[in-house]
Amino acid sequence: MLILFDQGTPVPLRTFLVQHTVKTTAEQGWSTLANGKLLDAAEAAGFEALVTTDKNLPHQQNLARRKLAIVVLGNAQWPVPNCTFNWQWMQSIQQYLESVPS
Repeated sequence: MLILFDQGTPVPLRTFLVQHTVKTTAEQGWSTLANGKLLDAAEAAGFEALVTTDKNLPHQQNLARRKLAIVVLGNAQWPVPNCTFNWQWMQSIQQYLESVPS
């Protein structure tokens, strides 16, 4: 699966998603794109999921018509990567991403 990390998404989380291809908005040159344009660009580029910390995104955009799976993280600041809290959340994120139809 091709996954896009929005600005603010902790990049070290990509180490938990090694079976997927993870890119950041900065790597794509999309750091200045606002929500709607970012979603359009991601879909046009073939991304299947967006991981973001923008809790307002579901309220600002009509996501029902989107092809992208959207994962909104509750917190941009995560403690030590190997702690139990992170592992449990990463398992939930992985399960969600694996349930997304290609």
